[in-house]
Amino acid sequence: MKRVRPSLVFALVGVVLGALVFIVQARWRAEQARAAWFAARPARPDLAAWPEPFRGRVAAAEARVDRDPVALGELARLYHANGFLAEAEHAYRALLALDPDEPRWPHLLAALLASYGRLDEALPQLRKTVELAPGYSPARLHLADALVKLNQPDEAVAAYRALLAITPRNPHAQLGLARLALGAGHLADAREALQKAIATDEKFSAAHSLLATVEERLGHEEAAKAERASATAGGRFREAPDPWTDALNGFCYDVYRLQVIAAGSTASRRWREALPPLERALSLAPDNAGTHRQLGKVFLGLGEFPRARELLERAVALEPRNPAAYLDLISVYRAANDLPAGLRSLESGLALCPEDAGLHYEYALALLATRRPEEAVPHLEAARRLSPEKPLAARDLVSTYFRLNREREAAAVLEESLAQQPEFPPFLVMAARYRIMKGDATGAASLIVRARAAGAVPGDLAGLAGDFQRHFGRPAP
Repeated sequence: MKRVRPSLVFALVGVVLGALVFIVQARWRAEQARAAWFAARPARPDLAAWPEPFRGRVAAAEARVDRDPVALGELARLYHANGFLAEAEHAYRALLALDPDEPRWPHLLAALLASYGRLDEALPQLRKTVELAPGYSPARLHLADALVKLNQPDEAVAAYRALLAITPRNPHAQLGLARLALGAGHLADAREALQKAIATDEKFSAAHSLLATVEERLGHEEAAKAERASATAGGRFREAPDPWTDALNGFCYDVYRLQVIAAGSTASRRWREALPPLERALSLAPDNAGTHRQLGKVFLGLGEFPRARELLERAVALEPRNPAAYLDLISVYRAANDLPAGLRSLESGLALCPEDAGLHYEYALALLATRRPEEAVPHLEAARRLSPEKPLAARDLVSTYFRLNREREAAAVLEESLAQQPEFPPFLVMAARYRIMKGDATGAASLIVRARAAGAVPGDLAGLAGDFQRHFGRPAP
């Protein structure tokens, strides 16, 4: 048998010992890493009052944190989406150290900090996000907007231009540049930026609104008026999409927050977008009347009347003393052309809420639609008495009085209403028509001029002009 040389034995022993040392060190490092991830887990707040799905998801994420680093990111977003901001901040800051190459963590931490006024702390996180994800345009936009709010205009201009370099048709970047240009008194530059924003998105209400201000300062009154009209037609301002922040909605288990999220979508008639948060809210609180109402209005917007009716009738059953539920429901009955059901619903609502102006007004409209003007009058009178600041009941009461040949009452209400709201176009049109009927050319002419200046409907103005011509033999002023 050959004798093994000692040098070879020592070499083999060295290799084995080296391997063992390597394994021990690797295991030690792994244990250290696990311990670091585990220590990064925020202390759990009191969740006793929260729904079980949320508590279960938090517990499952906590249980995985030491062996699945992704779980800490889930835990951070769960806390963030449900308003536990201190716990979310703790987790995000740990993730900055433990997962330093992931750009979502500084981005979400910046969003959290900015949400309660710590914009100076958010700024470095936004810079870090842009560094890690230079192509993610929402981060660049948030950075530029933050620089504006922190009064760093030169850096903000550079940030907006950097954003336009990667998304040349970004209307929010053009809006930001326009605001800075306007603040510096550079009206032509502001106008050019806003026109570019509108060319990209013609319904961008914020750009139209600011352009109205620019045109006004340039002395272009007609252009300013047209831009204000476009701003109104464009509807509510919508923030630029931010998929990383918007994804927090999928982590939300707070019914009220889910309702607010959905309301942001429905305000812009983005009906489909509102469905997921509302359906989750309904699954969490099946007897929440507010969720039923919101969902019902979403399905009404989608034209799915049977589902809308089912949800809104349930909302009324859950909150029979809430006038708003009946008012939502009448919209469904009207859309489905089921006026008898609408009348029955409103009668039930008025029995429980006899002092609600909206219910009286809607009931009056339903009675008028079924050719029962005499019955509608007391409800129009009640609506006017209960909400004198709202002119529609008074308008319809005047029309109904004239329809019933109750001229004296019509004239009295019209005169009183016009004194209270002298620039309301329908009152001016009705008053001008009444003056024409009574042969008062001077009074009618004055009211026609006022109606035109107040922005009366062109068809109404044309009708007045024709009546004036026929009665007085000369054109209206």
